[in-house]
Amino acid sequence: MGLLSLSIWLPIAFGALLLATGRDDKAGTARWLALAGVVVSWYFYMKAPHIPAAIGQALAPVVKVLENKYYLDWFNEHVLAAGTRLLGKGLWKVGDGMLIDGLLVNGSARLVGLVASVSRLVQTGHVYWYALVMLLGVFGLLTWQLWPTLSGLAGR
Repeated sequence: MGLLSLSIWLPIAFGALLLATGRDDKAGTARWLALAGVVVSWYFYMKAPHIPAAIGQALAPVVKVLENKYYLDWFNEHVLAAGTRLLGKGLWKVGDGMLIDGLLVNGSARLVGLVASVSRLVQTGHVYWYALVMLLGVFGLLTWQLWPTLSGLAGR
């Protein structure tokens, strides 16, 4: 019984003394139960260590559940985290790969290429063709803007 024993039992004895001599009568039962816990622990682990070992073997399934923290870590890793990883992978493949990269980025590039291939057929480099198209455009614009006014004058 050296210094190690004294360093273990001195706080336990001091705590038990404080619990047993409390002045609050309403908490007396709790203090006596705490003191009983200290005494039973001392007996089990210092005088008869075979008793906790036998209790541990008898309650092995309960001990296993408690040691594995009710399997909440397993559930978190294999269900919640796996589901989150699966959701993230799906959003990456569908949302980022197909929608953003496929439709928006590459889709707009394909649309520009399509418009460029059609407009390339019209761009011949002949100035008379450009002048004709510009005159037809001005004629169409004037007709569209002036048609209501001209049709109203013709009806008088």
